[in-house]
This record gives sequence, C-alpha cells and structure tokens, in this order.
Amino acid sequence: MRKKDKDFPIASSLKNPLTLDLDVKENVNNDLLKYTFKDEKTIHNLKYIIKDLLDGDNSVAKREEYAYLNFNQIKAALAWISENDFDEAFQSLLLTKPYMLTFKGKPPTPEEFLTPKYIGSMADFLWEPMKEVFINFLDPFKPYRSGIWNTSIGAGKSTLTILILLYIACCFALMRNPRRFFSFPDSAVFVFALCAVTITKASEIYIEPIQQMLESSDLWYQCRTHQEMLLEDKKLSETNSVEYIPWRPSGKSSVITTGQGLNWKQISSANSLLGMQILAGAMTEITFFLDSGKGWTNEKLLQFFSKLRQRITNRFKNNYYARFILDSSPSTLEDVIQSWVTYDAPKNEENLVWTGSRWSLYPWEFPDFIDYNKETKIATEHHNYEVGFKLFKGGNGKPPAILVNENEAAAFEESDTIWCPKKQVAVQGVASFLSKAQENPVEFMKDYAGIPAGQADRLFYEGKWIENCFDSGLKNIYGSLTALAQDEPEHLIWNQVCGHFFYKILDKWYFYYEPSLPRVISVDQSKSRDVTCIAMSHIERDPTRIDEHTKQSIVVYVTDFTIVLVPKGGMINLDAIKFFIWDLRRLGGMNIKHVSFDGYQSEPTKQFLKRTGFEVDWISVDANNDPYFTFYDLVIHDRWFCGKNIFVKNNMKSLYQARRKRSGTMKIEHFPGDLIYDFTGNWEVDLAGQNAKDTTDAICGNIQLLNQYSVEFVPSKIWKRDACFERSYDNLKEKNQLVLDKFNFKM
Repeated sequence: MRKKDKDFPIASSLKNPLTLDLDVKENVNNDLLKYTFKDEKTIHNLKYIIKDLLDGDNSVAKREEYAYLNFNQIKAALAWISENDFDEAFQSLLLTKPYMLTFKGKPPTPEEFLTPKYIGSMADFLWEPMKEVFINFLDPFKPYRSGIWNTSIGAGKSTLTILILLYIACCFALMRNPRRFFSFPDSAVFVFALCAVTITKASEIYIEPIQQMLESSDLWYQCRTHQEMLLEDKKLSETNSVEYIPWRPSGKSSVITTGQGLNWKQISSANSLLGMQILAGAMTEITFFLDSGKGWTNEKLLQFFSKLRQRITNRFKNNYYARFILDSSPSTLEDVIQSWVTYDAPKNEENLVWTGSRWSLYPWEFPDFIDYNKETKIATEHHNYEVGFKLFKGGNGKPPAILVNENEAAAFEESDTIWCPKKQVAVQGVASFLSKAQENPVEFMKDYAGIPAGQADRLFYEGKWIENCFDSGLKNIYGSLTALAQDEPEHLIWNQVCGHFFYKILDKWYFYYEPSLPRVISVDQSKSRDVTCIAMSHIERDPTRIDEHTKQSIVVYVTDFTIVLVPKGGMINLDAIKFFIWDLRRLGGMNIKHVSFDGYQSEPTKQFLKRTGFEVDWISVDANNDPYFTFYDLVIHDRWFCGKNIFVKNNMKSLYQARRKRSGTMKIEHFPGDLIYDFTGNWEVDLAGQNAKDTTDAICGNIQLLNQYSVEFVPSKIWKRDACFERSYDNLKEKNQLVLDKFNFKM
C-alpha cells in the first residue's frame, strides 16, 4: 500500500461491502481541511480517536470531534494524517478493519449474507445462478448500480431483488450514523421504494416474502408496536454493538420499517416519489402496468421508471448502497422500457443485465438436451431434432414459428433461430416444452426462452443479399489486424498489408487492382474495447445493366479493403492510422481524393492529414439514415461489392432498424450482445464481428463521400464480377500482349 495514496482506506484488499464509500474520488484539499477542522489539535485528537475505534473501542465514536463528521470529512482527516503522522501500526489497522470507521461491527460480505444467520431458512433454497448474480451485483469492486432482471419466468428474479434490499437494510442498520455516512441532515427519512402497478401487487411480490424471510432469521427482531420499534431503534442508535436488528410491519406510513429508521414503501405512481430520499428502488413486471387497464401508456410508464432512477441518482450520486432494480420478465419490444432493457441497458457498465432461458440458467433440468457438469459448471447442448426443436424468433413481418425438422428450418436464417429442449425434468415431473411452444410460440418465447416478443427488423433479412456482395476476384483481409499503442506507429499497418494488396515492380509499389482510379477512405475509430475499421472504395460502371431513369449504365460501388484493427486487451494505436493513410499515397501511389472520420476525437489525425495534402471530412453515418439506406439499396440491387472479410459479413447480419425514443424516427443499430474478435477462418460459421457495425459504418462513410463529391468520380472502369485483373508483372505482360496481338506484334 502506498503511503502517499490519499485513497488508501478505499484500496483495502478486504473484500467486504463498502466499509468506506468506494465512490468518493475527489481529491482532498487544504480548503476542505480548513473548513472541516478549526485547528490542528482537532486533527491530532482524531488520530487517536480513529486508532481507538480500529482497536475496538466503540465508545470514542461519540466524541464530538468524530460524531459529527460525514465520510468526506473523515477521509480528509485520514489524508492529513497519512501525510504527516502515519505509522505502520495505524496503516495495518486501516487495512484490516476499515469498516470500524463507519460501522459498529463488521458488515457481512455478500457471500456471508446468504446464510441462515441473515436470511433464515431461505439460505437452504437459493439457486446457484441467482446467488452468482447477487454476489456479482454487490461486488464492491464492480461498477454496477442498476440491476436489470429480464430472464425467463421462475428464475428467482423477485427473490433476488428482496435479498439485495435486505442486504442494504442490514448494512444500513449496522452503520454508526447513516445520515452522517450519506451526508444528510438528522431529519432525513430514508426510503426503499417498492413499485408495482397496484399496492396489492407490490405486497404479493415483495412484502409478504420479505416478512417471511425476516421472521425466519434470528438476526431480525420483530417489534409488535410502533412504540416498541421507536425504543428499539433508539437503543440501536446508542449502542456500540449490534446483536439484532429491529423491524416492524405496517408502520404509520410504511409497510415495513427496519433498523435506524429505514422505511419500506409501496408505490404505484410517479407522483408518490416526490419528497422522498429514496436510497434504493425496485420496479416489478412492466407488462402488469400496460395490461392493467388503468390508463398506463408507454409514455406514462417511462416517466415513472425514469423518475425513480433519477431520484436515486440525484440524491445519492454513485454511492454503493444506492441501487435501482428492474425485475421484469421479457415482454415486447414495443414497450419502451423493454426496448431499453434489450438494446440500451447493456451499453452502460453500471447496469448488470441478467437474461437467459430456463435451460441456460438451470441446465440440470434438461438432461436429454444438455450435458451438465456440476463441478466445472460446463453445459453442452445437443442440437438435434430427437431431443430439441428450433424456434424462429420472428421479425420482418413474420411471427415466431416452431421448426421440428431441417426442412422447416432451412427457410430461416440460422441467427434468427434458437435451439430449445423438447422436455423439462423438474421436481414436479416431466413437462413438454414442445407442447407449450406449439400452443403459444410468443408466450413460450417470452416465458421460457427469455426473449422479448416482436424481434427487431433485420436490415438484410435475406441471407443471399449479403453473400452476393463478396466477390472472389477482390482481395481483402479475412479477419483482423493489431496495431497497439505501444508499437511504433510509422509503417505499422502498411508493413502488415503491403505484400497482400500491392505488387512491387522495379522498386515501386502498385495496388493490385486498377491503382490509378480515384478512391476515398473512411475510418470508424476507437481506442479500446471496440474495433477500428479503415475502408477504401471506388466506383465503376456495369454496361450490362441500364438505369431506367438515366438510361445509362449503372454505377457499381467497390470497396477495395476493410482493415479491421482489434485492441486485443490493449489500446489501438491511433497514430498508426494516419501514417497508414499517408503510406497509401507516398509509398503505394494511391489516388486518394477524400478521407473521412466519424468523430471529433479524430481531430489530431485530421490535422496531420490536412498538412500532408489530404481533403478530410467529418462524417457521422448515424446522424441520419441516408448513408445506411443508400448502402441497403446498393446491396439488394447487386451494386456494392467487396472482398471477403468476416467482420463485414457479421456486421451486416447484425444490423436492424430501431426506433428513436424521443422523435420516434427510425435509426440503424446493431443487435446487442458480446463482441467476438477471434476468427476461425470458416466463412460459414465464423462469428467474429457479430453484434457490431464498425466495418459497415466505415463502408457507409465511403459511400457518403463518393456521393457527396460525385463530380470528382467518373466511373470509367467497366465492372466484371469475379474477374478482377491483378496488376502483377505477369498479368501486365499478358494484358499488353493481348493488345499487341491485335496488331500482330509479339513481346
């Protein structure tokens, strides 16, 4: 541990649930010290008070120097002490017992909480997938603040929500002074908001199971009257240790009250949120609202949902204990909240999204369909029609469908279907999943496959459209390259591709295909976690096809290459991109007319290229749909071609039309999901590039440039599919000989 690190108490390797506020990151400065402490004597006194606290003397916490400090002020004192008088013994105490500064006793870790001491007999009935989510969500070293449970029915979503709220309530009761910890006045009332379509529904889903759990645990002491609760709460606030936590059902304004005045309230409208200090909130089953017949619309529900999240965030910022939970089975993508859950929530690292089918979460219930190893927790599905069937998820105007043999499945894209087990073997006996699916495919998809109904409209819903784009005569990089930040940027990309795309004749490099044609380059750029793509394109003409409007041969768009750069756990070398574009001109002799980038973060590269004579634009293909709709039109009419790149293929398969929340207009998005960088080389089954659109963004940037500066690009070259004539020495000799043969000359 570094002595000078002002965040040393936070950096404790003790993995317990935020004995200190992990989220206070502002630097402590002299102004804060002067404001907090009137003289240095107070700080010196604090040193000994803190040391006694860490040694186990809880009584010193009531000393005036300490009792009225909030967490930031305690941290300011520790920072001052660390720079002036911080011995190894003091450091050791902070490392091993940091919780003593804000808690009366060691709060449980998430793992410890899932034991009979805290949750009673429920500890014996917790399913492993639910326990894993609980521990992961409450890991103090993870960024999660919102839990989005959107699994199949029966996964334990509501139980998980209850456990998380009880865990926070337990830690709240163990605090020395919660109001000081959260920097609120003594009059502040803290609330857990349990939101449902009706008070009765909230009681059924949350309150009754919570009371049963509390009653079965020896830690929680039930008070019979309001007066008894007040006395126990007073005793809890004054005691130096916690032997039990009081609670009472049906308080004056709350359905449950737990230790130190934490009120659990049932809420069924956005107006009820006003004036509350909501520490944590849960909303259950969004379909109940929309199907209730009580006037709930998408807009009204979104307002309720947004206000609850915003109130928690605004009041408590990013505090560890301030949590929001959406507990809802999959519904339909026409619901704005379900659309957010499916497409937007996974993009924010603070959201933990729990999804999955019944068989993926509980594979041991499907022994015919899945081989499950309990020790390694590895599940292997058997994809055959004896033990399973395929479910077409729907989309592009087609409803979900059950596919029970290969002939039926052949009519659908593989990526639009999922394998499902025919039967479930559970405690209740054997259930036929095939019968459930055939009876109601939509409900089966939502309830058991864990997939929302109304799948998005895939942009290229005919697989043949995509396959027809890849021309065997055009070269490309099949997979991806790396250009890491620590590598020397100059010639970094050029040295990896020049031998593939260029031929050297008499010490001069020539692009393999019509090097003199004017080209454009577009870059979809990122530094880490995502991929970067550099695309180059030009236009040609096809005299075999005539445009009905212009009565001229149609224009064909040809992408010369799509170079995909992956971070490989590091950061992409942004300087290598500008040097590569420069190398294409100065070493490769390419006739590059225009270059575009997709963001203002590319400004240094743009300035460099402008100084070296390039025309550079900023183009966002997401600002409006024109570039993508043009791309779509070119693809379906066989007017765009490219060499094989698996990232391009899978990017194209991942595109769909989504509706913007505010304007209601359509936009082009990619399906959510994990990004796959590694490629196998198998064109038919390789998944590299799925759930992304970096390459297609760059290609659309090319198309936009070619159309925007159309007067500079005259399609003089005649396009011939699968017949590109490489500019190698032998090919040039053959080409010239064909010309000379007409005049009876020999070379």
